[in-house]
Amino acid sequence: MVIGAFAIWISFTSAGIYIINTGNIGPGILLFLIGVGPIAAIWLMNYYNSLSKKISFQQSTQSALPSVEPTNKLLHEDQPRIAMSVTEQTTARLEEKIELGERVIAPVEKPQLS
Repeated sequence: MVIGAFAIWISFTSAGIYIINTGNIGPGILLFLIGVGPIAAIWLMNYYNSLSKKISFQQSTQSALPSVEPTNKLLHEDQPRIAMSVTEQTTARLEEKIELGERVIAPVEKPQLS
């Protein structure tokens, strides 16, 4: 059965190529697509099935991982300053530069429109 269907697809494809070469492009493309279309559809179905199997396998392995229970413990931080905001860090750096006598660029004031 499969060999017969494969032979029919090959005959449609080769007939389409022959008709295209003789100059009848429209019917030749139609026969070519009738020959190639089922083969492409079968290949796409097999590819889809293999992808769905991979996805289901990945989902089953992910569900097998142990679940993490929430706790009220804070994560360990190596920094001496715990949870310092960006503004506090910037202010601290500016203060260090001022103490060391380094040049700190002041913000430029916007000109006032009259």
